[in-house]
Amino acid sequence: MRRQLRLLSHGGRMPWTYGKVKKTGVNMYKTTVMIDGMMCGMCEAHVNDAIRKALPSVKKLSTSHAKGEAGFLTGDRPDPEKLKSVIEQTGYQVLSVETTEYEKKKGLFGIF
Repeated sequence: MRRQLRLLSHGGRMPWTYGKVKKTGVNMYKTTVMIDGMMCGMCEAHVNDAIRKALPSVKKLSTSHAKGEAGFLTGDRPDPEKLKSVIEQTGYQVLSVETTEYEKKKGLFGIF
């Protein structure tokens, strides 16, 4: 009886499925930029700021001065020339820009 009342209070759906919307057909792009000249954490911050300013829709931006790269996700394919010019304006040299389609990894055993 208690379970039936709980289900009715959620519109007949199980509580953990309430409000979830499955996104289909949404493409994300993973971009990796190889950068020369970064020496420290502040260099990473300068590159991050430049990328965020050029591409406001950036998600999961990470930069490593040790690896000499920046990686991020976007909903649209970024323009490599624009990205290169914005980063080079901060004083770093862009060696390469590589963009590939990104498919979000599913959770436990691909169930979720």
